[in-house]
Amino acid sequence: GGETGTECLFRIIRSAALAADKGGNIVASAAEHPSTYSATQYWAEQSQRTWYEVSFDPFTGIVEPEDYAKVITPETRIATVVHTNPVTGIVMDVEAITKTIRSISPNCYIVIDGIQHAPHGYLDVEKYGADAYVISLYKVYSKFNNGYAWVSDYMSQVSHEALIGK
Repeated sequence: GGETGTECLFRIIRSAALAADKGGNIVASAAEHPSTYSATQYWAEQSQRTWYEVSFDPFTGIVEPEDYAKVITPETRIATVVHTNPVTGIVMDVEAITKTIRSISPNCYIVIDGIQHAPHGYLDVEKYGADAYVISLYKVYSKFNNGYAWVSDYMSQVSHEALIGK
């Protein structure tokens, strides 16, 4: 905590990019906020991986699990998913999307942007099967620039910035 949701997303994606097996690709959907969309592109380039975009249905605004299945490969190292689109308010089936990603790439780091969803919807982050779920409390009348991330046991093993010896 103590940073924006955007900073949390960049930090988690950076940590995953540095920890993931060499090669492969990084995936984001066209429906996502610039926080994950930009971070995945940036870290794909920095880690010499291919970046792929998952399309969505322009009539419904929904990214379906099948849309991810068209892009995810066994070599996908990181995939991001938006829970609620920040522009349209459309809610994605993150649990089904995560299951689809895991069925193709079991060791993929999956990061969910829950910033727009958390103030308005029910959360069960462990049920979703992702490795990180990010929220920003200022979306529910808290101090601006206050983001937090839940991480799975798998993600908690990734090396990250921390105070040394403390």
